[in-house]
Amino acid sequence: MRQRLPLRFYFSVMSLALAACTQPSPDGAARSDAPRSALPSADSGTAGGNDADDQSSVAFASPAACDDAVRSGARFEGGPRDGELRVATWNIRWFPDGTPREDAGTDLNWLACTLAYLDADVVALQEIKATAAADVAWAVVTDALADYAGGDWRVDLQDCGGEGQQHTGFLYNADRVRLERTSDAWEMNGASLGPTDPCAGNLRPGRAAYVRSLTEGGADFSLVSVHLDSGRNEKDFRTRQEAYDRLEGLFSRLFAAERDRDLIVMGDFNTMGADGIMEGPSEIEALAKVAANEAPGFVLMPTDIPCTEYYRGQCGALDQIVVASDMAEREARLASVSGICAARNGERFPEASPPAAYEALSDHCPVVLDLADQDRD
Repeated sequence: MRQRLPLRFYFSVMSLALAACTQPSPDGAARSDAPRSALPSADSGTAGGNDADDQSSVAFASPAACDDAVRSGARFEGGPRDGELRVATWNIRWFPDGTPREDAGTDLNWLACTLAYLDADVVALQEIKATAAADVAWAVVTDALADYAGGDWRVDLQDCGGEGQQHTGFLYNADRVRLERTSDAWEMNGASLGPTDPCAGNLRPGRAAYVRSLTEGGADFSLVSVHLDSGRNEKDFRTRQEAYDRLEGLFSRLFAAERDRDLIVMGDFNTMGADGIMEGPSEIEALAKVAANEAPGFVLMPTDIPCTEYYRGQCGALDQIVVASDMAEREARLASVSGICAARNGERFPEASPPAAYEALSDHCPVVLDLADQDRD
């Protein structure tokens, strides 16, 4: 099991890393995904109509604004209510470098602040490197996150794949939840033929864990973080479809281990469509239909805005949450989008002048789902 924990003996190195990583990455940083269809948008120079009322516009405006807001008690949607457990998914573009290279950098302290603002107990992660520098960066982030919000923050990443490749995994508060039996979910790499080669085709498997709330009588469920094949070529599209078709097999394997029908699959599904086949919204509809027909039946959670990431200034919907339909702990009817997507209400921005958070944090936005913190099965 590849676990990334705060490394206290790196303290002096962490201080240097924090100083080096508090500036937005330069223009021209590599983008993680190919072009995809985007939402219709209003004037590109204006923020969304809900901008003034959405605290995401403050937390994701600048590091200083986030620090002031979070230390004043601001949390996304007020934070989870008593008796709730919050899960989220966030593709943090090529963390900690911001690109496939090592010449940029995620703003680590701002990232910690926005994570505190999200107030999630577990965050499904995508596009995470597993280098020594990433270990140091996570130590910076988890220490700063604990300073903002308390808690014992830990990171768990997929086992397969080279250190510099993108990984799926989890960031979680070990004071609130325990992650048991973590494993690579080969089924969610459509190019993989079985458990002996979960990273086939240089793609990512899912990362699976059984999440157990530490609240007495609290929720427990299987959780899988995914990052499916990116691209609008037919091959990329078919590889994603293969992963969709394996939801039933994934459920069967996890159910055999846990005897629990509760399952959440969340992450970057890359539902961008394919040239000459279908556009992104149609692929999302197709995913919903496939998921509903895969045993035991899954619900594709709609989001409050149809926007989870930006590419060339336009918004698309690549990040999805699929939940076993009979999971009684799921009470919300919608998943909630935060980040610059919420701050701008999905409206486009000029490519030449992107928001600071787009450059310094990620082109994707966090998507949040609140659950009842009760074991109802």
